[in-house]
This record gives sequence, C-alpha cells and structure tokens, in this order.
Amino acid sequence: MGVSDQETPLEMTRRHVAEAERRLLRHEMLISRMEMHGQNELLANARALLEQMQDFLRECQGHLDRELAKPQGESARSGAPSGQDSVE
Repeated sequence: MGVSDQETPLEMTRRHVAEAERRLLRHEMLISRMEMHGQNELLANARALLEQMQDFLRECQGHLDRELAKPQGESARSGAPSGQDSVE
C-alpha cells in the first residue's frame, strides 16, 4: 500500500510496521549470506545496522500499540485533539 492523502494514522502506522518487518527479514537474509560466503569484514557493520533496524521496528510497534489503544475514531482523525501536539 502506498502513501495516500486518505491514509489514517493507524493505517500509516501499520504500513510502517510491515515495511520495517520486511526490511529486517531481508537484512537478516543478507547477513546469513555474508556468513556463508565468509564476508567477515562486513559482518560487524551489518550486525550493528541490524540492531538499529530492530530498534526502529520496536519503535514502530510501540507507535502501533499506542494507535490501537486510542478510543475508536480518534486515530482516524488527521489532526490531533486541540491542546495536543500531533507529533509523538
């Protein structure tokens, strides 16, 4: 699913989680290939990047949890309720 003007914050957050999960799996497969082909000089950097990607996925999942915990209809609004910032 691509970015749309009609995408709700919940839909966007779900998309971000799914994209992060796909990237993480791909990176894990690349690390496995590096190990199989003895590309040890690249492994330290690849593993460090993997840790950063895992942290990002956890942040995305936390954001999704917060969106899901909102009262029904609140996450569908494009703006934040008055008195609150729209940036988390």
